[in-house]
Formats: sequence, structure tokens, C-alpha cells
Amino acid sequence: MKPILPLLLSLLLSQFVYSAERNIIFIVTDDQSPTLGCYGDPVAHSPAVDALAKDGTLFHRAYATTASCSASRPVILSGLHNHFNGQFGHQHAFHKFSSFHNVVALSLPRALSRAGYRTGQIGKHHIAPEEVYRFDTYLKGNARNGVQMAEAAKAFITQDDERPFFLYFATSDPHRGGGIDNSFSGKLKPNLFGNLPDKAAYDGVDEVFFDPSKIPVPSFLPDTAESRSELAHYYQSCARVDRGVERLVSILKEAGLYDKTLIVFTADHGMAFAGAKTTVFEAGLHVPFIVRDPYQKSRGIESNAMISHADIAPSLIDFADALDRRKNQPKDLVLLLQVAEALNLLQIHASVLALPTVEALRADAAPAADLLGPKPRVGLPQYADYLLGRASCLFHR
Repeated sequence: MKPILPLLLSLLLSQFVYSAERNIIFIVTDDQSPTLGCYGDPVAHSPAVDALAKDGTLFHRAYATTASCSASRPVILSGLHNHFNGQFGHQHAFHKFSSFHNVVALSLPRALSRAGYRTGQIGKHHIAPEEVYRFDTYLKGNARNGVQMAEAAKAFITQDDERPFFLYFATSDPHRGGGIDNSFSGKLKPNLFGNLPDKAAYDGVDEVFFDPSKIPVPSFLPDTAESRSELAHYYQSCARVDRGVERLVSILKEAGLYDKTLIVFTADHGMAFAGAKTTVFEAGLHVPFIVRDPYQKSRGIESNAMISHADIAPSLIDFADALDRRKNQPKDLVLLLQVAEALNLLQIHASVLALPTVEALRADAAPAADLLGPKPRVGLPQYADYLLGRASCLFHR
């Protein structure tokens, strides 16, 4: 009988040797300002995210382009501002906003899939149309429980596949929701921010509770019991996100993938309080942004470079070696346009409605003319070329 220990060691080592390189996990939280220990917050509980910052790069001046949940996400996943990607508002219910179909050429999951990545999504989506932002795999998970989400994504992360993976990990925390806290003695009950009532805990989550009297109140909010009670729930929801990050990192380390995986942590926009979310004030647009790149020698960097959500897609495509740096667009974009033209797919009938809109902006506001650039050529194929050509100018690193 042959000894089993050498066989087990061989299998374990083969997993480490043959697992794919240059994987990507992109973590986006919902309505979170830079209320993290690594940003100097005195009460935040964020050891897992803080560890990523200590081992990577923390950006102090990172900004969303749109302080609204749904509209911010197509910017993240296309590298295009809303007026170029077409999704100006909410995707859900009666709103039904969605991106232009020709954004498919610049879509992050599509571009990475064409570059040989297997792509997966879990948690909040809130973006349309599906054919533009299509992932290979859609994973089911409770977007209020980051630990459960990480467990649900484990099989995808550790899948025996020679291709690298891209995981889009989107929590619903710390978005408002889940009802109100009836234990509060005041008349105006605080929102639970997804927390369970009566200090209950989600499965597998070691919840962190905060004393409202010790919470720092932002300058744009009144220092009242009501504000403090809601901020305490907000901080608890943020701490639950950190538990999910902690479990994700442990899964990567157990599989020997931590030093083969780029991790990006950010939020769709700032906290959901008056004076922040849905405004263009600092508190509405300023987001946490941490990048842990295992292939970079320099660690623990703090950067004051100004970056925005429009930089995410091209940067990740560049990390995957699929970006044409000279043109600032996916390397295969020209080929895609040639195929589309051959299949007569550049006849976009909606462009007939779009052209008067362009002219109306031109007539009503001089600054808008500067943003729109030269007048598009007449003819549907040329207009499509114009749109994609201008889009690629904004598709910057």
C-alpha cells in the first residue's frame, strides 16, 4: 500500500502551481462614505479593509460620477459617463433606464470575457440591459450578508479552470432598508440600514454594535439623538461588509490565490444621509477606494491622485492586458466594429431621436456644446461611429 501523505501533498501543490494568475475581485458597497479605520475614522470597525489598504494603495481623492445607486453602476462597468453610456437613472420598477446597446463593446465584463476571463456576479446588480453587461455566471447570495456571499462565491473562485476569473461582488450594505428601529425612544425612529431588529445577527456574521453617543457626526448633519441613532446603524452595516471582505480574503488564501488576485474595494457613492447621497457635494461623491495589487512591489501607499469611477473599467481591462493604451479602448474594439458593420448592426434606429437632443443641448447651453464636441456626421453608421469614437476618448486610464 502506497503512503497517502505524498499524494495529498502533490495534489495540494498542484492546486497552487496551476491556478490562474491575474484574477480580479471588484467589491462595490452601497452608499458608503470613507468611514473606515484606514481613512482615519475613530470608531469604524474595518480590520479586513484596513489590511488591504496596508498591503496596497489607498486613494484619498476618489469620487463617484453620480451619487445615485443605479446610475453610478454603468459608469463603473463601462468607463463612460452617464450621458455617454445612456443610463441616466434607476433601472428598476417604472424608471427603466438602461445603457445604449452599443456600449457592449466597452462593457467591462464583456471585454474581460473576450480577453479570456471567466466572469461572475453576486449581489446587487441594478443595471441594464443584461446583454450589454452580461456575466458568464450569476451567483445567488444575500446582499445583506457579505459572509454568506463569500461562501456562495467560493466554488466560482476556486473552480478548476486555467482561465483567470473576474468576480463582481456587490453588497446592498450599508444602503437604507429593512424597516425602522422601534426600540428607539424618540418619535422619529431610525432606519435599520439592513440590520436585523433587536440586535439579531445574520447567519455566520459576528455583528458589531455601536454606541450612538460615541459616533462622530458629520458637519453636514445636525448633532441630534436621531442622527446619532441612524449613524450607529449605518456603522453596523459597514462593519458587516468588512466581515464579508474578511471571509473573501480567507477563501483566497486557503486556495493559494491571494497573491494572484487583484482586489479593488470601493462604493457606488457616499452615505445615504441628507447633504450626501443624490447630491454633488463632497459627501455625496467622495468614496473609499483601495487597491491591493499582488504584482506591485510598493505596499502601504497613500495617494492623493484624483480618480473617478470612469477610471475603473479601463484600468481593470489594462490589468488584464486587454487595453490599447494608445487609443484608450479595448484592443479588440476595432474588430468588433468591423464585425458589426458586416452584420449591418450599426443601423441604430434610436439615433434618429438622439440627434435632436444633441442639437437642443447645443442651442440651449454653450458649455454643453464644448462637451459634445464636433457636430456628428449625417447618416446612421457614421453617427454610431461618432458615438463610439467620442466614448473611447473618455475611456481613459
